[in-house]
Amino acid sequence: MFAHRALDVQLSNAGYVVVRLLDPDQVVAVRAAVEAAGPAPGDPRTGLFNDTWSTDHRYKVTTAAALRTALAGVVPATFTGHRNLAWTTITKWPGTEGAVVAHRDPSFVDEPGHASYGIWCALDDLGPAQGTLYVVPGSHRGAPPIRVHQSTDNLDPGLDPATDPRAETISLAAGDALVYHHGLLHGSGPNQTAHQRSVVAGLLVPDGVPARYSVELEPGRGATVEVDPDFFVDLRLDHLDLDAVLARCSRIDTLRRRPDGRWMTDPA
Repeated sequence: MFAHRALDVQLSNAGYVVVRLLDPDQVVAVRAAVEAAGPAPGDPRTGLFNDTWSTDHRYKVTTAAALRTALAGVVPATFTGHRNLAWTTITKWPGTEGAVVAHRDPSFVDEPGHASYGIWCALDDLGPAQGTLYVVPGSHRGAPPIRVHQSTDNLDPGLDPATDPRAETISLAAGDALVYHHGLLHGSGPNQTAHQRSVVAGLLVPDGVPARYSVELEPGRGATVEVDPDFFVDLRLDHLDLDAVLARCSRIDTLRRRPDGRWMTDPA
């Protein structure tokens, strides 16, 4: 994953590392691309908004292309044996609505045989006032290997980062990125400043490993499909059209929910 073994060890043990992803010129270029795109159509300009949720497909296509251009070469320069599926901009507007409850991301590969990672890159210096991320080190170990789209099972609403000693707040300088296992518990507080906070986020999967996404089709039954980078542009993950998912993606597995709540491949 990294050229320095110490980073790989920390990523394996803690579930996250902080790396220098962008140099100052790259920060300027990426920030310019984000500012040129402007707020996404459909963004209410309150709380938190991911540009892949936009109601305007053309905007999503154009913005994704601009980010790919601005971030060209970043992944191979920093990571080995992995590819990025998608770049997106995540904006947190000022106000109390932007807090994100502690959660694990959906699974994007066949865990635990493989692992996928999120990249969360600051375009400005970020700390608690801007609603930076907090993480629970080591919480990726023992995460359910199949984490279904928008499942409440992925949430830990009782975790209060202000009082829970397990939580660690990650402050970042512009150009720094938090790289984390998708099974790691993480969340963020509100943006307490007067200015919007934008970051760019990516999704890393190992080379040669299919990217997967799991959805619940009806109570207790679901499917895992293989996805490509356009999946995150063509579909809105905040209002996912399950028929469109099955129509455009190859099904890998049929899933069923076990009595203990975890998902497993259905041999039937």
